[in-house]
Amino acid sequence: MTIGSFLKKWMKRLLIAAFVLFTLGVLLVVFENWRAKRDWHAYKAEWEAKGERFDRAAFLPPDVPDDQNIAATPLLAPLLHWEPEPLDPLSHLGKPPLPEAITDGVVKVCDWLRLVGVGGGFMESRLSKLQLGAPLAGGVDTNMMKRYGLAPTPAPSEPPVTQETKQKGAKPVGASQAMPSTEEIEAVLANPERSVAANVLAVFDRFSAQMNELATAAKRPCLVLSDPGQYDPVPKLLTGFGVLKPVVQAFRVRALARLAEHESAGAVADVKTILRLNQAMRSEPLLITGLVRVAFLSIALQPVWEGLARHAWDDAQLRELEQMLSQVNFVSESAEMLRAERAYSLRVLDLMLRSPGELGQSQSEVLQLGIPSGRGLLHRLLPAVIYRNELAIARMYQEDLLARLDTDRQAVDVVGLWAADTDPAIRTLKKQALLRPYSAMADAMLPAVASSTEKFTLIHAYVVLARVACALERHRLADGDYPADLQALVPDYLPALPADPAGGGVLFYRRLSANNFLLYSGGPNARDDGGKIVRRDNPNHGADPRNEKSDWVWTYPSGE
Repeated sequence: MTIGSFLKKWMKRLLIAAFVLFTLGVLLVVFENWRAKRDWHAYKAEWEAKGERFDRAAFLPPDVPDDQNIAATPLLAPLLHWEPEPLDPLSHLGKPPLPEAITDGVVKVCDWLRLVGVGGGFMESRLSKLQLGAPLAGGVDTNMMKRYGLAPTPAPSEPPVTQETKQKGAKPVGASQAMPSTEEIEAVLANPERSVAANVLAVFDRFSAQMNELATAAKRPCLVLSDPGQYDPVPKLLTGFGVLKPVVQAFRVRALARLAEHESAGAVADVKTILRLNQAMRSEPLLITGLVRVAFLSIALQPVWEGLARHAWDDAQLRELEQMLSQVNFVSESAEMLRAERAYSLRVLDLMLRSPGELGQSQSEVLQLGIPSGRGLLHRLLPAVIYRNELAIARMYQEDLLARLDTDRQAVDVVGLWAADTDPAIRTLKKQALLRPYSAMADAMLPAVASSTEKFTLIHAYVVLARVACALERHRLADGDYPADLQALVPDYLPALPADPAGGGVLFYRRLSANNFLLYSGGPNARDDGGKIVRRDNPNHGADPRNEKSDWVWTYPSGE
């Protein structure tokens, strides 16, 4: 046999072997794609039979009429008509630009409210020394007012937005009134004949029309910013919440000022406005909405705490506050937000598989999942990667997060939840994503989603503590003292004692004096650590509620 014929013979064999290996590889890929699809659809069908929902359409906001939507009030209406451009993949998701229609209308009012709510205040928040809120330094930042150019700029009032004007494409800029000059505001704030709180209230009086409009609109049941069929609501939600936050902070500052001036009825009205806004936001059930609601609830609880520390509320006001707080069931609501976020993420993966071109409409969803591209060759040739990641994401939400929530008792398995966020092994999963292609996206998402769920648990605990604190104050008003045991509050002041959200046990309570008590939740370890508050390394950052040795405490400064 010649060398040529020998080589030809072996080349033929190698080609046959290569063809066989290629065919086997193709068959393995086809089989794996089929198996991955089968496993995902079987898991989905199993849990849908148990009542779970995985379809994004099940969580879209309702198409509500304008008279039921807070966002349709003239001051906020520009938000409904603004259509954001797709976000730059390299930009920060939390800072989309404000549209001109909003800066021409509501921001004229909201920016000055931001100055009062964020740039200053008039008293230090004693609540910040515990767990919630941030200290309010004295004084209003009038230099920032100048920076924003809040000079007299009269603008005509616009009629309310209706479905008819919306369909015609009208873009109202919101109702407005003549804005006082910076010098006028500074003069009111510096009036030496009144207290600082009275001066702040005098400034609020200059904007009573806007404040009244927003307070009236807050009585509507829904706050819907995105269109029901909108592909990606996140940019619009971020912008809308950015406008609403200074408004909410303004109502907090006015409530605190009213408390300082012994106007408790007005303070209650302002707290109720914040709580109504918070509840109306349930119409947009995504994690970003939940995190903003956490901030709004923290803002609302500060004047509640201040009023209780001052013994400023009467029995009727306390009953009203407790009843409104009882409507905040953040364990159940966080379960709904987790399910909506899961559906949101699964839709992105489904589009990557079926219609990757549509991902160009929005970068925020892709960035949220940590996906570098929706058009990768791997996803086309091996859709099993998508199916397996869908299955991993569904399991992560179902087994690592939703399983921790006891919606019947409004309690959370905090030990398991905190482990999902703090376990070093889990924390490294994001770094190992390339080595785990079938669960890369779930691994990347778990720490952030678990951390959000922790925040939901923490704020729910403080809402529960606030409710019990209101009942304790009612007992003190009636009997002249706090009770020796929480059971004394049932049924006259509470229909039943709420469970400790951290683990579902009983809340911890000790009467300290006729004017003070120690009420607390077990915190991240669900244990009684004696009402201990662990401080952060940086004292300016206050308490560290995530420390496993820290309880979540509600009490008042000694001597009050």
